[in-house]
Amino acid sequence: MYAERSSVEGMGGMDSLIESSYPRGSLIDASVNPSSVRPENSTKLSERFQSAVLEALDYGLGVLGETVRQAIYSYIDLKHQIKREEIPENLDVFRKASAGLFGAGGRVVEKLIARKLYGMLGLSFTDHENWTLIDYVNDAKKGMAGS
Repeated sequence: MYAERSSVEGMGGMDSLIESSYPRGSLIDASVNPSSVRPENSTKLSERFQSAVLEALDYGLGVLGETVRQAIYSYIDLKHQIKREEIPENLDVFRKASAGLFGAGGRVVEKLIARKLYGMLGLSFTDHENWTLIDYVNDAKKGMAGS
């Protein structure tokens, strides 16, 4: 899937690409009402959300190419001692590394990741000029819990 996109186009065309990659609500079990989730199931919801964040990260970095994606994960692991699987819990470190590697271009990557995450969760994405990836992830988590 990543090899199909070798360049980052304007954000406008991303919606259809994201939606075609993941049907709306594909990560959410329709039989589970989030308001009725018992405490023992809240961990599963959190793990599922973290898994979605990780997949969105893979996608956002993957548009730059598989080699670049792997290099970024290796850089974060070597420089910050955070493995790929731990990044959803350490998004602040990911943001710092992204800003250091991409400068202002890191914001474009963050929005690609956020759009993908929202699409995977069946949420409507709204671009907020001053939001960071952390803001989008927190908003998506609220949206997922409220649906």
